[in-house]
Amino acid sequence: MSSLAWLSRARPLVVATSLVAAITACEERLESGLACPALCPQQSQLLKDTTLYSVEYDTSVAGFPPVGNESELILVSRPGVFDARGIVRFDTLQKSFRRPATGVDSELTAIDSAFIKLRVSSADTLGPNVTVEVYDVDFDTTGVTADDTTQAVLTPLFSTDRLLGSRTFPAKSLKDSIAVPIDAAVVLDKIRAPSIARLRIGLRVFGASPVELRVFSTNGGYPPLLFIRPSPDTAIASISIAAYSKTPADPTTAAEVADFQLIALAPPAAPANIIRVGGAPARRGYLRFNIPTAILDSSAVVRATLELTQRPNPAAPNASDIAGVQPYEMVASGTISDVRRALVFLSFGMDTVGMAPKDSGARSFEMIEALRRWRLTAAERTPRTIALRATREGISGWQADFYSRTAPPAVRPRLRVTYIPRREAGLP
Repeated sequence: MSSLAWLSRARPLVVATSLVAAITACEERLESGLACPALCPQQSQLLKDTTLYSVEYDTSVAGFPPVGNESELILVSRPGVFDARGIVRFDTLQKSFRRPATGVDSELTAIDSAFIKLRVSSADTLGPNVTVEVYDVDFDTTGVTADDTTQAVLTPLFSTDRLLGSRTFPAKSLKDSIAVPIDAAVVLDKIRAPSIARLRIGLRVFGASPVELRVFSTNGGYPPLLFIRPSPDTAIASISIAAYSKTPADPTTAAEVADFQLIALAPPAAPANIIRVGGAPARRGYLRFNIPTAILDSSAVVRATLELTQRPNPAAPNASDIAGVQPYEMVASGTISDVRRALVFLSFGMDTVGMAPKDSGARSFEMIEALRRWRLTAAERTPRTIALRATREGISGWQADFYSRTAPPAVRPRLRVTYIPRREAGLP
C-alpha cells in the first residue's frame, strides 16, 4: 500500500482521536493557569475575580540581623539623616614577641607603630574622599557592664579626647583593604594595663558630602585586624590580632559581639499606619491573612496577587536607589506568639519587586504558590502569614514604606484572587 493511500485511510482516525482528547481536557479540572478557558470557552464563564481585604493583622519589627550577626559593617555619614558606625573588640592583646633566631619571648615594653586593617566590601569609588576615624570606646575596664552594646552608652564615647587615629582615603582607592594608623602609646598602655588588657574601638567616617563605606565583619569571613609593630627592626614580624570579645559570660553571645553595627542616628520613625521594610536597624514586615474557606479550600485558585501601596519617603537614606522587597512564607508554628521571633523563620521566597524609597503607587506581589501550600495545612499549624524583607537588609539604610490595614481603604493591603469554584456533585 502506498504512503498516500495509508494517510488517506488513517486521517479520519487521527481527527477522531484529537476530538476525544480535546473533550477529555475540557472535562478536567485544572488547578492553575488560564489555559483551560482558552481551550474550553465554556470554562471561562466559571472564572471569578474578587478583591479581599483579608489582612487581619500587620506590623513591622526592627532588629534584623540581630546585633553581632552582621556580615558587614556599614559606615555612613549623612548629617541629620543617617549615621552608622562600627564597634570592634580586641579583648586579647599580646604582651610579648619573639626576636628572629631566638627561642625566647621578649616582653612588649615599646611599640613602634600600630594600625587597624579593614577589608572593604563596597564603596563609592567615584564619590568624595573618605576619612575613617578610630576611637577608644572601652567605657568600663572593670568588666561589670563591659558587654553593653547600646547606642545610648557607646555613641557619646566618639569624642575628640578619645580619638586614636584617622586617615583620609581617595575614593578610587577604596577597592580592597584599608589601614588606619592609631596611637601606639595608647595601645601600649592598654597592653600593660593592670586590670584588663584589651582594646575596643569605634569606627566612624565622614567626607565633604555624604559618604558610605562597607567593610566585612568577622561573620563576613574577613575580620578586622589589629597590627602591632614591636620594633622599627623590619626583621621582627608584626603582631596580628583578630577581633575577639570576652564578654558577656555566655561564649556564644561573646563571639557574636566581637564586632557589631552601631546606629548613632537612625532615619525618623515611620507613622503608625505604615509597614516599613529595611532601614537601619533593619525592619521586616509581617502580614497575617484570613482568607475565606470557600476560596482557599473549596476552589481552584488560578491567580493570587497581594497589592500594597507604597508611601513615598524622599527623605530616606539612598532615596533614589532602586532595590527590592521580597515576600517570604513563614514556617513558624501557631504556638509562636512573638512576632519578632516568628520573623526569623522564613521559608519559600517569592518574586522580588524593585522600587526606590522616594517612589509611590501600587506594588504587586504574586502569592499563588503560598495559597496552594496553605490549602494543604491547617491554619492552627501553619498560620497564613508572610514576611516582607528588603534585599539590602543589614548592608544599607535603604527602606520602603507601605500603608497598613489601618490606613484609608483606598491604600490598604488587598488580595486580588482569580478562582474557579468547585462543582458540587449531585443531580441538577
